[in-house]
Amino acid sequence: MGSDPRADADSHAGADSPAGDDSPSSASGGDSPSGASGDEIRVLVEEYGSLMERLGHSRAEGRLLGWLLLCEPPEQSMMDISRALNISKGALSVSLRRLVDHGLVERRRNPGERHDFFRFDSASIGRLMENVFAGMALMERLLARSRELPGQQKNERLLTMHALYARLTEEMPVLLERWRTDVRREIQAELKQED
Repeated sequence: MGSDPRADADSHAGADSPAGDDSPSSASGGDSPSGASGDEIRVLVEEYGSLMERLGHSRAEGRLLGWLLLCEPPEQSMMDISRALNISKGALSVSLRRLVDHGLVERRRNPGERHDFFRFDSASIGRLMENVFAGMALMERLLARSRELPGQQKNERLLTMHALYARLTEEMPVLLERWRTDVRREIQAELKQED
């Protein structure tokens, strides 16, 4: 039975890196977002790793996602990320592949460049939520069919679960549409104010 690549990614983290601290070395000026200290970035990136681990993903994926949300410039080579997070290229490759496959990270190669660059794909949020809603709709239909079984009409567990998913499938598409219109407009206005 093969090992879990997510676990392998974590176990190899830092294997090819300098000894010592295994958190983001974002204190160097070019790698950290303007106005944020290296320590602040380091703490947040580790918190992303811990949260993603609690949600069933690998800690390495969480740290990578956190870094790509916070780093400047937004596009980073594998070398940039490896140095910032103190993760070996082999382990980093596994996590990058998973995030690219999930559509959260975009891989691109700029004209004249020999290496790929990676960035968080902001457009992926809408696609990700659509997939979540589709899964909720499937669950709601399955729960509705379950309620039709003889003797299940007064099953409190089933009624509670179905009521939740019925409400979610009713309201989530409305929230997604609001995000596509109102929230995006608000974000653009906020970005213009900062300029």
